[in-house]
Amino acid sequence: MIRINLLPYRKLRKTENVRRQISIFFGLLAIIIVGLFYYSVILANEMDELNTNLANLQSQLAIKKKLAQEVDEITKKLEDLKKKTEVITQLAALRKEPVKLMAAMTELVVPKQMWLTSLTSAEVKVDVIGVALDNRTVAEFMTKVEESPLFEDVKLISTQQTKVAENNLKTFTLTFNKTLAKAMAAASAPATGPAKGGKP
Repeated sequence: MIRINLLPYRKLRKTENVRRQISIFFGLLAIIIVGLFYYSVILANEMDELNTNLANLQSQLAIKKKLAQEVDEITKKLEDLKKKTEVITQLAALRKEPVKLMAAMTELVVPKQMWLTSLTSAEVKVDVIGVALDNRTVAEFMTKVEESPLFEDVKLISTQQTKVAENNLKTFTLTFNKTLAKAMAAASAPATGPAKGGKP
């Protein structure tokens, strides 16, 4: 009877299987390594692109911040120029004020019933001393001053009897404010509360 020894064949086959498994393992490992490397390259490219975009955005933001700062500076300069222009306009108006004040007083006096003996004008306040035929004339003059758009806060300080050329007349003292000068003083003073409305 012929007997064949299969042990070396089986051993060789087993060794071959081990080699094949090792080859498959290293092949898969190589594929994984290549895949990870390729993925890392993709991530690096994306990271570079994101960094580039971030740098561009930061550059644009810096430019916009600079433009915004320039706009703020221009706006501030325009506001300063506007204030200076308003002050110049107000000063020009105040320069002509004495002439206007005398003209206004001339128009406001009650004709043939009174005359002014003193007119004192300060920055805001005006003091007037005059002589009238009676209290009714004084009241009429006060009403005309109150109704004038140039003046406000009219107050009667005093009245007293006086004799002029043997005639019994009334000497009176009034005080009131100039609307334009008061508005300028209020605008230049620091705000301490709600402003009081003036005459239209």
